[in-house]
Amino acid sequence: MQQRTETQRSTKLYDTCRVGLGVYTTTFLEVGDIIGEYVGQLTAYDAIVEGQPEQAIKQNSGYTMLLHTKSTTGKFVYIEALGCGSMTRFMSHSCEPNV
Repeated sequence: MQQRTETQRSTKLYDTCRVGLGVYTTTFLEVGDIIGEYVGQLTAYDAIVEGQPEQAIKQNSGYTMLLHTKSTTGKFVYIEALGCGSMTRFMSHSCEPNV
């Protein structure tokens, strides 16, 4: 498994010209390699859609990650990376994935 610093050096941020910024890798990654840490503000909302921050809905940012857990009060837990975060917030799916 690659060390975290090696993997971070082998990833590049680029403009997709279609759907905004994206991330690609310049080296082969093994299953289980750590690409980076998803960083943002930890928040909790009562509902999945209705509770999302208005700014994210307006901008259709896609920088909000819903975690597979609920808070101790039963709310849905999110990491919001709209206003802060690392390069990992620009990772998405691809028909021909390289990350």
